[in-house]
Amino acid sequence: MAQPWFEDLYPGYRVVSSPRLVTQDEIVSFATLWDPQPYHLDPEAAKHSVFGQLVGSGTHMHALMMRLGVDSGVLCGKAELGLGLDEMRFLKPLLPDRTVTATFTVLSARASKTRREHGVVSWRVELLDDDGAVVFSAILANLYRRKP
Repeated sequence: MAQPWFEDLYPGYRVVSSPRLVTQDEIVSFATLWDPQPYHLDPEAAKHSVFGQLVGSGTHMHALMMRLGVDSGVLCGKAELGLGLDEMRFLKPLLPDRTVTATFTVLSARASKTRREHGVVSWRVELLDDDGAVVFSAILANLYRRKP
């Protein structure tokens, strides 16, 4: 798990996470706590929704992206602070018993104007299903530690 310094990051730098299986039980458990909509909780009720089947919540997709970012070393260690999330999009449903992978691509990196020991990195983040379809995307800004 690489944990890059600010100086290691440049536009186009890319990290791809390990794949992660998202089960129906996980979707229901997450929704029970954080987004208790019928189409996230009950396969029978979900058949009568716009989705026609049980699907994961958008909040769940965001949480998966964060977990995969930490597991990949992108959003932990020298990434000391999240500054914001822009252009968050839920592009396709998160289906049960599918594998997802996250990609993190640097859009820009600049020295912090107020903290000499940090830089600001902007990432394009995408969560892809096992067919390669992008189900979630966003632009994420982080404060990264600079080399001493």
